[in-house]
Amino acid sequence: MSPVRVDTVLRPGATVGAMAPATSGEEARVDVELRARRRLRRVGLAFVAGGVGSAATLVVSALAVPLTVGYLGADRFGALAAAMAVIALLDPLDLGIGSALVTLLGRADGDDDAAGGAALERAAVALVSAVAVVLGAVAVVVVPRVDWAGLVHSGLDPSGAQRLAAVLAGAFVIGLPLGLVDRVHLGHQESHRNGVMILAGNSVAFALLVVAAAGRADLWVLAACLTGGPLAARAVAGALLVARARARSVRAGGEVVAVTEPARLLLSVGARFFLLQLAMAVAFTSDQVVVARVLGADAVVSYAVPFRLFAMISGVTALAARPLWPAYAEAAARGDAAWVRRGLVRSLALTVAVATVLSVPLVVAGPWVVEVM
Repeated sequence: MSPVRVDTVLRPGATVGAMAPATSGEEARVDVELRARRRLRRVGLAFVAGGVGSAATLVVSALAVPLTVGYLGADRFGALAAAMAVIALLDPLDLGIGSALVTLLGRADGDDDAAGGAALERAAVALVSAVAVVLGAVAVVVVPRVDWAGLVHSGLDPSGAQRLAAVLAGAFVIGLPLGLVDRVHLGHQESHRNGVMILAGNSVAFALLVVAAAGRADLWVLAACLTGGPLAARAVAGALLVARARARSVRAGGEVVAVTEPARLLLSVGARFFLLQLAMAVAFTSDQVVVARVLGADAVVSYAVPFRLFAMISGVTALAARPLWPAYAEAAARGDAAWVRRGLVRSLALTVAVATVLSVPLVVAGPWVVEVM
């Protein structure tokens, strides 16, 4: 059998149909149906596992308030929430490479190009690791020179604010390449692994948070607990991912592809995702920073409760929609445009319906829920 050409994953519009031997119409129809069922099965599995992981995230976020706000006070807790929001704002600094990897891995799977997919993964790791090194160097220079307490109008002492900023900056830099684990799983339509990883990470984070709160730990310790659990889970998942990749490479005969062209493609596609991620970060994660800056850190607590209630709605819809992203890419690469059209129309209709059903009760009962919480 001749080797699979890697340029099929690197050439927009390439399809496996150009390489596959001719099949009868009936065999082709059965193949299309089987692949469609497999996509939907993976989306359903990802929804369930992602739901469990997201529920764990919400539980940890909700329980962090009564565990810590009592001894921290609204001002210091608000500073912690605002600082965590600042880190979320920095997500686009991977230059869109992670998002590009998801799309291109979906296309590679559609082209049955395992070697090309592996090259994309190696290129993404190299690029994002380089970005992390640069950002780490910038953080070493910038973090000690900024008045972080004054930035969010909090009553933190300057040294405590510096330690908090240093911990979160370090977690972000370390998490940047580790975040590719999520993207690789998603790109190969294995998002259920992400759900398990998120559940494990949040479980560790919550256990650490309970211990830290019992000892009335400082903000930087709490930040280390909240970020350390997910980072540890990603590191373990990454090690397992590398082990599976090596096993697949051995079974495939050890074919290795140069990463120069995949790296160029990741940067090209990533540039468009970077602009999209930047707009989303400003629109959806900057609010707590703005509240802290304008009204003070203590106002973040009053804002965070209703925000989290409505954020659950977008979280639920994203659970179902996100796994469809690589599925669309894979189906398009195989030339199954009909499945893509059906899936897009149905997912949009379902998203609107679910968001409406969940939003109405919150609008009606929201004030009472906020007061109780």
